[in-house]
Amino acid sequence: MHIIRTVNIDAPSELIWELLTDVEQIKRWTPSLISDEPLTDGPTQVGQISKMKIKEGSKVVAYESEIASYQPTTHLGIILRGGSLGTGPMHVDYQITPKADGIVMTYTSRWEAHGLMLKLMSPIITKMANNNVTETMNQLKSLAEKEAKARQVTR
Repeated sequence: MHIIRTVNIDAPSELIWELLTDVEQIKRWTPSLISDEPLTDGPTQVGQISKMKIKEGSKVVAYESEIASYQPTTHLGIILRGGSLGTGPMHVDYQITPKADGIVMTYTSRWEAHGLMLKLMSPIITKMANNNVTETMNQLKSLAEKEAKARQVTR
């Protein structure tokens, strides 16, 4: 499964970065995220591992998240393992490109189903994932633009 979404957001890249990397902010645009607790000490950086709990339907499922790329305000890469993914990790990337009136953000995820059952369910999983990505990217855009306007008013 390979999903790519590009969205134009009328907000500064620093705000987008905050929304992508602060757990409490992530919960505002990803309501299925229950928790994300670091398992490694130190500052946020490549190699940092955390345990995520995500609500999937009526279940709460645990995932391990590892930061694969960390370039503040421009690129965040994450590897997700466990949960409903089976044995195959999911690679997720957020690329932020500044433009005159905000940013262009490109979301990319790659995952390969392993095992007969996941392979058989792959078309359904892909459709659900596409819908979920579209919805969360729209929520991120809406939140970022609303937050950017509110911050302009208070300056």
